[in-house]
Amino acid sequence: MNKKILASIFVIGILALAMGYGTYSYFSDTETSTDNTFTAGTLHTALSNDGVNWFVDVTHTWVSPSNWAPGEYVESKLYIRNDGTINVMHVAYEAYNLGGTGLADAVLLTKIVYTEGGVAYDVTDWFKVTAGMDVNSDGKITLREFVDGWPYAMKFWTGAWGGSTEYLTASGGNSQYLLLGFTFDSAAGNEYQGKTASFDLEVRAYQSWLQAPYIAKGAGCYGYA
Repeated sequence: MNKKILASIFVIGILALAMGYGTYSYFSDTETSTDNTFTAGTLHTALSNDGVNWFVDVTHTWVSPSNWAPGEYVESKLYIRNDGTINVMHVAYEAYNLGGTGLADAVLLTKIVYTEGGVAYDVTDWFKVTAGMDVNSDGKITLREFVDGWPYAMKFWTGAWGGSTEYLTASGGNSQYLLLGFTFDSAAGNEYQGKTASFDLEVRAYQSWLQAPYIAKGAGCYGYA
């Protein structure tokens, strides 16, 4: 048998074998994974002046009594809660937008208290002595120094530094507050009669302490890293 005939028989055999495979049947099944969706959590804080009624923003947290006179003291609390789905590790506060007609030099910040882990911390002396909020070192912190005098944009922050404790748990699980107390300087003279002062306080909530632009924390924190 010559080589051409042998090669033809070989090819025909291969084709027959391939065609034979087609006569066999194997079961198979196909399923599909659908609706593969990624959804980001939310971080959303709410504020309150009384710890009962919550809003996105609040007004008139700190308001002096009518006919406020030298030597009189007023304090109020700003409550903060996390209505989002991601835990808040810490909160930063920044006072800004100082306004009015000059009373800021006679309004003294005489009490600073914040809560953390169910404990209230009075950090007034820390801010006065350690943090340098008493810019002119006269033993007083005026509203002007609190808003404009401190050399850092971020006034202070609260919450866990480098830890795992949630400062504000998700879905309104807990709340914290900041208390500020103001005194009309008893040494204020007649030149302050009828004067006014105002300011705003911005509250920033952070998911991670790694977001903090700070260099240190005592009973609060100041400076940029």
